[in-house]
Amino acid sequence: MQNAPANPVKSIWSSAENTMSPFGFFSHEVTREGSSDTLYSNGSSKSSTPSIEQVPVPFNAHGNGDGLSNGKSIWNPITCDLDFLNMSPTMMPLSAEPILDPYGDASMLRNTSMDHQLMGDDDLSYGRNGRLLPAAQEKNTAANLFFLVDKIVRTNDQPASLLLQQKLKTGNAEVKAMIFDAILGQALSLMKNRFGNFLMQRALEFGTPQQVRILGQTMRGNVLNLACDRFGCHVVQKALDTVEEDLKASLISELFRCIRETITHRFACHVWQRIFQIKWSAEPPAVMHYLDSSLKGQWHTIANDENGSLVVQCIFENCSQKEKGPILCEVLARTVEVARGQWGNWVIQHILEHGAPVDKNYVMKVLIQNFYPMAIDQYASKVVEKGLKLAPKREMYEMIETVLTPSVRDGRPAILEMMNNQFANYVVQHILSLADPLQKDMCIRLLLPHISTLRNSKYGQRVAAIVEKHLRNSHHKYGVTATGLLPSMPIGLGTAHALGLRG
Repeated sequence: MQNAPANPVKSIWSSAENTMSPFGFFSHEVTREGSSDTLYSNGSSKSSTPSIEQVPVPFNAHGNGDGLSNGKSIWNPITCDLDFLNMSPTMMPLSAEPILDPYGDASMLRNTSMDHQLMGDDDLSYGRNGRLLPAAQEKNTAANLFFLVDKIVRTNDQPASLLLQQKLKTGNAEVKAMIFDAILGQALSLMKNRFGNFLMQRALEFGTPQQVRILGQTMRGNVLNLACDRFGCHVVQKALDTVEEDLKASLISELFRCIRETITHRFACHVWQRIFQIKWSAEPPAVMHYLDSSLKGQWHTIANDENGSLVVQCIFENCSQKEKGPILCEVLARTVEVARGQWGNWVIQHILEHGAPVDKNYVMKVLIQNFYPMAIDQYASKVVEKGLKLAPKREMYEMIETVLTPSVRDGRPAILEMMNNQFANYVVQHILSLADPLQKDMCIRLLLPHISTLRNSKYGQRVAAIVEKHLRNSHHKYGVTATGLLPSMPIGLGTAHALGLRG
């Protein structure tokens, strides 16, 4: 018969359960207090497992049963604060204290310092009731509403913001008035808060006309500061949509002090865009007069700015021809310079798409005169592509003719310089797709001798693919290659007149 091991094994069970092994292996004795040999020890003098006798028990929830109140059982009840026992049934804590693990590291046990690290000083300043679920704070009392508003400002509490927004949307007039009183005292702080700004927007959206006006008046003197704030700029935009027109004009006038700084500001530029989108029922304020007086001679620089280009495009879309005329003149006078900008090229494209016919025609003439230098530019090439797509037949023919005619410098057509260019190859692809049949065949004749170079070029592969596709289609349609379709003669403006392609 096998004897029990010489060294007794310490049980993880209480002393009341020593008479029977829960796993049915063999009987054992519980070591005396201070013994270091445990079920998981390696015989060393110091064990990483804390002694079971040292595990604290907060209170005895099971009475004075044998073996259950001596602190040796691992099945201890969940500990919680005494505040929990005094709570009403609707007040549920977010989390109770965890079960103490006798096999874990003692440093991992929850303590006061851990509470401060996890919750932060702001959360602890509200006490234990600060961790209640939103359901516990749904009572529409002034104290609860002020508490929620204060929590949004101090701790960026998103659930509290969402709860108040829902109350503003669905609550009755009395509830809305109580919420309005709660937010009015901290209106500016809420406007610049990550989640509070949404609450202020809902207050402007669902408040009574009198409440909306009061909130708008609290912004007076602070519009510039709010417009340049990441979150405050959204509240200013909502206010411009909801407040009365006399108050709108008053708020807008505060931005006139720093027009140059705000019109290109990352956040304030969106406020300017909303200003230009306002539909005034009465006489609108002379916004464009102040802007043009402050920025005269600088509009081409504004158009080339990342944020300023958005404002300029918004002006072109929403202002009258008389108001935007001076700005258009400055931008069009520097079309090539603006088109070469990373952000300015979008302004020129906007004119090509939505501008007046006279403005479009002016841009087309600039493209014809500067087709090749703009086609090889990283950003101006996008304007050239847009011009080819939107140009009338006459202007398109003139633009394509400029790259097919031999240059004065070396006698080579510009299209041969463009076919391998990093940016101009896209323009060549558009030419091959949009040109009339006569000009397209002329392009093929010029590109065909260089087809092998195009195939091996990183930027010319797509041009080569279009040329080869054209050759295949010509062979199927006519039974000859594309080079046999046209007589071997140069095609210039005189030939175009003779063929009736130009007026």
